[in-house]
Amino acid sequence: MPHMKHPNHERGDTVTIPPIYQPPRIQRTAPASYRLINSIVVGESLQSTFDFCRDTRFLDKISPPRLRFRPRGRLDVRIRKGTEIEYDMRLHGIPVRWRSRIPVFHPPNRFVDEQTIGPYSQWKHLHTFKAIDDRNTEIGDLVDYTLPGGRILASIAQTLFVARDLISIFKYRSLKYRDYLGSPIF
Repeated sequence: MPHMKHPNHERGDTVTIPPIYQPPRIQRTAPASYRLINSIVVGESLQSTFDFCRDTRFLDKISPPRLRFRPRGRLDVRIRKGTEIEYDMRLHGIPVRWRSRIPVFHPPNRFVDEQTIGPYSQWKHLHTFKAIDDRNTEIGDLVDYTLPGGRILASIAQTLFVARDLISIFKYRSLKYRDYLGSPIF
C-alpha cells in the first residue's frame, strides 16, 4: 500500500504518512525460521506512545484473553536495557512460562525483547516507534522467530497453528493500541 501525503499545516510543508494499518504478515526466512511484520498508526505523540509500550502494566491488557497472559513479579516495571520480564500464559490450553530480556533500548524510537525461556527456539521482537507528526505515531513490530523440532515439524506447526495464532495476536494488539492510544488524527 503506498504512503499518502498530507500537508503539515503548522509549517506549510508535507509529510509522508504510512498506511494507517498494515495487517500482520509472515515471511519464511530459513527452513524453520520466520519473520512477522506489523504496523499501525495511532493518534498519540511519539513520547506518549513509547511510554505506554514500555510500561509492563499494559502487557496483559494488549494480549488476547484466550492467552490468559499473567505477568510474574512486579507489574510496575518500565522497560529499559537489561530488564527481564517473566509471565505465564496458555497456548491452546497448554501452560507456558515465558521470560524476555531487553538487550536493546533506544528511547523513544525502539527496543528489542528476546525470549530467554519459552516455546520458541529463538524469538527476537524489534519494537519501533516513528513520529508521523506531533499527534500521530507509527508503531512497528518485526519479529524473527525459529520454531523447535527441525524443518519438517516446524513447517507443519507453522502451517497448522503458529502463523494463524501470531497473526491473530498481533491484530488484537493493534486494536488495543487504538483503544488505549486513539485513532490517528490528520
